Amino acid sequence: MKFSIGPLSPAAFLLFERPRRISFPREVRTKNDLCQRVSHYFFEWDRSTRIRFLDVVRAELGSETTRVYRFMEDRHIRELRDRGFEIGCHSMDHEHMTQLSDDELRADLRQSREVLGGLLGGAPSLFCYPFGNFDARVIEALKREGFACACTTTSGLNDQSTNPFALYRVGVYTGTNFPLFVFRLVGLEARSRQLYKLFKSALARKGLN
Repeated sequence: MKFSIGPLSPAAFLLFERPRRISFPREVRTKNDLCQRVSHYFFEWDRSTRIRFLDVVRAELGSETTRVYRFMEDRHIRELRDRGFEIGCHSMDHEHMTQLSDDELRADLRQSREVLGGLLGGAPSLFCYPFGNFDARVIEALKREGFACACTTTSGLNDQSTNPFALYRVGVYTGTNFPLFVFRLVGLEARSRQLYKLFKSALARKGLN
């Protein structure tokens, strides 16, 4: 299946001093390919430009959407908490945290913690990095705002030596079945990745890759 895209609306480009066309073909082979290309282009802009651009897109699309996303309501989140799930923050705007200024980073972390804390009746201590993107500055900001740990997007298991602000995770997605979940949970996936890296390194040293 192919997904075709035309040029963006002229209104969108009136936002910028130096308008330019999107630098990818009019046709892409898969939806994933399209999303990756759009995402790469989109994040070349700074935060304020992206927000203004999205405002224009929303205004032009109106209520005409082709897919309905069902988000959890407050009661669903509280129910998960009552069942023993850890509910943590994931930022307010899902930005690359390392690209935010100190003030933007502090405001985002503080607001997300206050909003979720008000919903749950207590401030959360867990954070999950948008895009898995973090550095030492982001970690220090999390500590100052009262967070105790944070998850990355790296697959793997944690032990006592793991940095609490660089926790590994076991991914559960739409296509994750129970055998695959168990395979990941007992650490076989992480071990397989390690063995594969060692194998590739050995081949590289022998000039066979």
